Amino acid sequence: MGRLLRGRAQVQAEVEELQEQSRALDQQIQEWEARIVTQTKVAMAPGFTLDQKVKIRRRIKILEDQLDRVTCHFDVQLVRNAALREELDLLRIERNRYLNVDRKLKKEMHLLRQMVSALIASSTSAYAVREEAKAKMGMLRERAEKEVAQSDTEAQILLRQVSHLEQLHRFLKLKNNERQPDPAILQEQEQRVEERNFAEFNFINEQNSEVHYLREEIQEQRVDVVRAEAEQIEAQSQSLRDLLEKLKADIQLLFTKAGCDSRIIDDLLGVRTHTRDRDVGLFLGIIEKRLVELLMVQAFLDTKNQASPADAALLVLGQSREEPAKKMDTLQPPDNLEDPPGFVATDSYPMSREELLQLVVKLVKLRELAQEQNRKELSEAMRKLDSARGSGTGSVLGSTRKASGMRGSILSHKSSKSRGPSSAGRVTFGIPSSGTGRVSRPDTFGHHSGTASGAHGSSLTSSVGHVTPSPGGSGGHQGSTSYVESSRGQESFGGDPERTTESELSGGPASSAPKDSSQGYD
Repeated sequence: MGRLLRGRAQVQAEVEELQEQSRALDQQIQEWEARIVTQTKVAMAPGFTLDQKVKIRRRIKILEDQLDRVTCHFDVQLVRNAALREELDLLRIERNRYLNVDRKLKKEMHLLRQMVSALIASSTSAYAVREEAKAKMGMLRERAEKEVAQSDTEAQILLRQVSHLEQLHRFLKLKNNERQPDPAILQEQEQRVEERNFAEFNFINEQNSEVHYLREEIQEQRVDVVRAEAEQIEAQSQSLRDLLEKLKADIQLLFTKAGCDSRIIDDLLGVRTHTRDRDVGLFLGIIEKRLVELLMVQAFLDTKNQASPADAALLVLGQSREEPAKKMDTLQPPDNLEDPPGFVATDSYPMSREELLQLVVKLVKLRELAQEQNRKELSEAMRKLDSARGSGTGSVLGSTRKASGMRGSILSHKSSKSRGPSSAGRVTFGIPSSGTGRVSRPDTFGHHSGTASGAHGSSLTSSVGHVTPSPGGSGGHQGSTSYVESSRGQESFGGDPERTTESELSGGPASSAPKDSSQGYD
């Protein structure tokens, strides 16, 4: 716009200059005419007059030519000025349109700013409400945790009081028992306890050796199964590798027979004697491109004899002369896209860059956890399959399962005793509880339902054939007296039969139990 205005001013200056020049020329012409008149009056000679007339005519002709040239230049400048005026009018119209559009856009921007400010205010209020709700939830959660901790503490206190009362009851019961006056009976009881302890010790050793042998056999079976599966997987891998090599050779042969351009392959991969696995897609893409070209040429040749070359080309492209060129519809993404796992929509406030980064990291971690969970499930399924295959060896232990339920046997001799700690050792057979922290085999020595101890609130179950020696003291004293009570046929008062379903054997050195029992009766 400024350039046009400067050009207009320059043209006007040139026009004014030309007008001044024309006026100056007119004035000079008048002066020369006056001179000619004066000279004609002065010069009376006819030759001089003719010569002056010729010079004047020549001068007039030259000046007329100059005037014509200046007039032409002036006309050209006028035409250019008119064109510039028209262009200036068009630019003025475009400027008005631009100002109208700019005014509309400013109005829309103002409305959008108002809308954004309203949304920011609403999101800020929603965020404040959300933070308040989160604070209330945190307070309620802390209060609930405190109440749970307080209830657990009260429960532990009550359990400790109950355990103390049970121990006191057992102590009073033991204190009220009368001493056996006959030493022969005491000696017979001590001998019977020693024999039972020795039998229990031998039984534990036999069971430990049998468990060790069964574990070795199960481990060998598992190794054989894993080796067989590995060989099968290797065979499958080798067959797939052979099939892949055959496919690569066929693809290379098809690439050569189709006459594909190998310069792209040479530029990308260089000259190679064999095809790599990751290059198969590139070869297939070039073969597909070559196949499309051959099909188009074949279709063109088929339709060439039936119509003109232009119609044939249109028919090959799927069009005709009457129909307009087809437009490809733009693909619209579906509206019902599923959110990825772990995605939480937060419409209450706009998310920042850090929050978006945290969300992406969380999604990646959730995806990795899902993959890890799938691998764990697969390994668990394989482990269950191995345990199912090795469950056939569990039938060997049928006699031990039956022996635990026989009347008067070694394993059932202590089934109705109390839940107090044992004297020199404790042996439990069955499924261990999760609170003991010992590794066990759930598929040996039958089903066992372990219960929590009434004295300490912890589980008494252990792994198969595992002997847990306990230090001497009050526990040893109580355990030794329990053997005496069981030999005498007295009923214990340590707990109900439902809690004493464990088959416990208090063994250890055979000499320790009689000494403790003799001390208990003193």
